[in-house]
Amino acid sequence: MKKTLALVLAMVMMLAFSTVVFAEEPTTPVKDENAAIKAEIQVLKDELLGLRESHKSIHAQAIEKKASIKALLLTAKEASLTEKIEAAKAIKEQLKAIGAEIKIIREDKKSLWTQLKAAKTEKDFETVKANLTQIIQLKKQIIEKATSRLAIMDDIIGTLK
Repeated sequence: MKKTLALVLAMVMMLAFSTVVFAEEPTTPVKDENAAIKAEIQVLKDELLGLRESHKSIHAQAIEKKASIKALLLTAKEASLTEKIEAAKAIKEQLKAIGAEIKIIREDKKSLWTQLKAAKTEKDFETVKANLTQIIQLKKQIIEKATSRLAIMDDIIGTLK
């Protein structure tokens, strides 16, 4: 019994010392030659996250406006206000055109994301930075178009009231 206790104690002591030895930091810090560009990429990522949040709020507003447009259209149909319905349909064509433009921009953005992922696996940080910058510009265009779409939705709501 004493031998096993002594053996267990010795193993615990060896384990404690080995964790201390392996837990030390390396004496020479590893220098990352791409640290500067990685920092720039992180700034771009943060900007993109901000743009995504902005787009989410615009999208939420669009969903609310779409619901109110549906309700107003239903009311107009029940009241047989065909002139207002026709005017709203004419404005709705502008919404479809903006939607098509946004779709094209999203396809371009999707191809850039594919290129970015490939460059990231190859550790080509210059290409990653360039692609991320282009993605941010496309996201800004999408937000601009979505904002104009909100204005057109307001026009439709005004026409139907």
